[in-house]
Amino acid sequence: MDRKKVIKFSGLIVAFFAVFSLISALSYLFTWKADQSLLSDPSMMDRGVEVHNTCGKLGFKTGNALVSGFLGLGIFVLTAFLFETAYSMFFRKMPQNAVRKSLLYVSGALLVSFLLAFVSGMFGADTAFSGGLGGRAGYGLNASAINRSPRACLLRSPLAGLCQPEIRRLAVRGF
Repeated sequence: MDRKKVIKFSGLIVAFFAVFSLISALSYLFTWKADQSLLSDPSMMDRGVEVHNTCGKLGFKTGNALVSGFLGLGIFVLTAFLFETAYSMFFRKMPQNAVRKSLLYVSGALLVSFLLAFVSGMFGADTAFSGGLGGRAGYGLNASAINRSPRACLLRSPLAGLCQPEIRRLAVRGF
């Protein structure tokens, strides 16, 4: 095979993965409560088990991993990156500025995840989609930022009732 065909075929594979990820994640947003009990069921992959996700059992597990276990709603930024990469591979010779674009999309997805985790923590939506709006990555980034910055904790605490020991410690020693 020549190089152009390999790149186009790779672009099709990336496009398939992007479409599958998008449909799995979107369907997960609407069916996660109905399918949540299946995560702990060892016989989930049996034929008789019904799943509400549009992409089936694999789609449910993928959607759960991407939305709840990874970036929350920030996963749609990475899905856009996959679509852009697939388009670039299929219609151009090679993705232009691939490293810069991937760093931009990944940092954007992490930022969206962090901000959504922060906002969902403020308004008590920590359990939305089984991992919060920012997913577990956003929650981890948020917890790490709050542990390093007591002032950020003060911003969040009046609304969410968090970090009370930290506030007392700051009140004693001052800012």
